[in-house]
Amino acid sequence: MIEVRHHLSRIYVGRDGVPEGAKVTAEVQQVPSHEDGLLAFDTILTITPRPKRYVLPMPYGADDDDPDDSHYAVVNREYHAGPAWHQGPCVSFKEAREHYSVTQSDIDAAPKWVQVLERVEVTDHE
Repeated sequence: MIEVRHHLSRIYVGRDGVPEGAKVTAEVQQVPSHEDGLLAFDTILTITPRPKRYVLPMPYGADDDDPDDSHYAVVNREYHAGPAWHQGPCVSFKEAREHYSVTQSDIDAAPKWVQVLERVEVTDHE
């Protein structure tokens, strides 16, 4: 067995660095070597940004007591027959951002009544 230890100490990714929530993967591939007995490798880093996320506010209902809270369309991914969409509890925008945000692919796969709701993009910095 041959053991090779290599430490990649730094890599430049730009002024803003790796976006929060991004997925970073590394792949090592052997490449042709021009010297006998020498193995050459390239390390390929892939940075996949976190997909944009949205909350889907629903129209205020007659039972809304707090104008700062609202209902949001939410998805239950653990439903036995596939994802199930419903009107979530009346919560603040901050709570909705933390617990009920969805991706565009979630919205695209949702029923029509969800797809027509206004989308509010959220970030982790709000």
